[in-house]
Amino acid sequence: ADYSKVIEIDSSDEYAYYYRALSKDEIRDYEGSIDDLNKTIELNPENAEAFNVRGLTKYNYVDDWDGAVEDFKKAIEIDTDFARAFFNLGDIIYDLADNAENDEREHMEEAIGYFTKALELDSTIEEVYRYRGWARNRIEDYQNAIIDFTELINLDENNAEAHNDRASAKIELKDFEGAIQDTSKALEIEKNEDSDEFSEEAYKLRGQAKKELGDIKGSAEDICTANKM
Repeated sequence: ADYSKVIEIDSSDEYAYYYRALSKDEIRDYEGSIDDLNKTIELNPENAEAFNVRGLTKYNYVDDWDGAVEDFKKAIEIDTDFARAFFNLGDIIYDLADNAENDEREHMEEAIGYFTKALELDSTIEEVYRYRGWARNRIEDYQNAIIDFTELINLDENNAEAHNDRASAKIELKDFEGAIQDTSKALEIEKNEDSDEFSEEAYKLRGQAKKELGDIKGSAEDICTANKM
């Protein structure tokens, strides 16, 4: 659709501006997209989706993280059942922890709260389990991290990355046999899918677990394989 023509005919059509913004995102005209979303919000200050999309654009493309946080918070203020906006807010708070000097744990716990709310609203969003698991790992809540990675695997049993993530948490809890099972499964998945995206990490983790169990030869073989990748 030619949204510009629609706007020429009716400059009060909020959805024409909204969908033109999405089109501009696709061609990487991010400033133009934000301009159209600004107009959408001007026409309808209760459009939660417009705030969410503007937040994503500010976060991912124009490096305005403070503005993105404000937009995501406004989206969930307008629509308290907006699972994706809760996830997006948790996601950016998680990333902000990398720039936090002394309050990483505070950021992680705040992010976990938003991820948990997102899952209460929609338990099928796979990446929320991943990010909450990562956040829990970073505050050393390994048992609950394992629960999240297990939920992710239940949603997608061929998720090699999730098996590696769960293995990493199991190593922290000294469940080395479990870690070997998970990393071996990750490698099996990678082989079946003709991929090696997560294989290096799987070999490293399995090598670490084997070393802890006294399998020095097997550990050395896995670490050597990882180093060649």
